[in-house]
Amino acid sequence: MIPTAHELAVPRGAHRLYAEVTPGTGVPLVLMHGFPDNTHLYDRLMPHLAGRHAVVRFDFLGWGRSDKPRAYPYTATNQVAAAQRGRAVVRRRPDLDRRPYAWQVGGFIRDPEIRDMLVTQLYADFLPARPAFWPLNDDPSPAVLTRLRHVDELRRFVPPVRVIFGARDRYLNTRVARRFAALFPNSELHLLPDAGH
Repeated sequence: MIPTAHELAVPRGAHRLYAEVTPGTGVPLVLMHGFPDNTHLYDRLMPHLAGRHAVVRFDFLGWGRSDKPRAYPYTATNQVAAAQRGRAVVRRRPDLDRRPYAWQVGGFIRDPEIRDMLVTQLYADFLPARPAFWPLNDDPSPAVLTRLRHVDELRRFVPPVRVIFGARDRYLNTRVARRFAALFPNSELHLLPDAGH
């Protein structure tokens, strides 16, 4: 039997993040979704963790079941980014980005039946999350550069860290996994041989 998740409304300034906690006996796990995903990304994983781990998963502000404030600056540095011309077109014709979305997100999922079901659900959830998604795409290079100053802090982080990557990930490959694990003095790297992103 799968333990019942307890929903939480986590304040984020004047807004609310959707979060849920599922009880378990093992080491607690925090599952963070990528972009343009949400907590539903882990729906098929949750039964395998049931009872073995306490699990926390949440939707970032602007995504899934979290608040989607329109005036919030959705960038890694909370800076407002200018909208691009293509976004104005998509605002008028929302269906135009369905195929590129299905191609990008669907590329992470090998099983066609699961891909069709999950991409359909995630795309429906993505439509109201666009105001959070577009500025994040404007922001990655400056955000990465500003966070490089924290590398020394990561190297001094002594609690154990377990880094788990799919060995077949085409996007964040094994080289990225090794470099990420090397940031922490007490890390274990686990490459799952048949897993992708």
